[in-house]
Amino acid sequence: MRNAASFEDCNVLFRELYNQLDRLNSKDLNMEKRRVVNASPSKDSYDYVVRKELFDAFENIPESKATAIATKSSYVIVFSNSGAIKVATQASGPYIFKRKSSSLIVSVSAVSPPTSGDARFNLKHNGVNILVNDIILPSTAASLEVVNSTDFISSPITFEIDDTLVLEVVSTSGVSKITVELYVKEI
Repeated sequence: MRNAASFEDCNVLFRELYNQLDRLNSKDLNMEKRRVVNASPSKDSYDYVVRKELFDAFENIPESKATAIATKSSYVIVFSNSGAIKVATQASGPYIFKRKSSSLIVSVSAVSPPTSGDARFNLKHNGVNILVNDIILPSTAASLEVVNSTDFISSPITFEIDDTLVLEVVSTSGVSKITVELYVKEI
């Protein structure tokens, strides 16, 4: 560390310090393998979101919905539920096909894992299961861990216009706030 012997030395030291701070503030910061602690809630559109805001946002999602997110020739049907779910019920409203499609992959995820065993789900196409085996969301030891399970559909199903698809809850094991995505290809 340098010592300032005169007023001019102080100016030089302040200028160097300012330049170092300016370089830090004017470039992208690489926060790899570091975490930000004691962050405040976001205020502006491009602020980072803190974990509490994310969980609060999940609480404000409508109880259940089924939507489609389209890309070029394929799209994703998303079933989501933000509350508690019951066995032998539909976890969300039905999805009604508006274009002829074929199934590819199904994925299920939850904000927190099942607590008392695995949770099981299936998708019903016009009342018939499309998966030979239920898709399983495994229970884990970590209570705040996001869990996910993906399954390829071995025999693709063809969905016609006005066919319905619903998410069936086979077993919940205490899981809530689930999202099930079915990746389909337009044919």
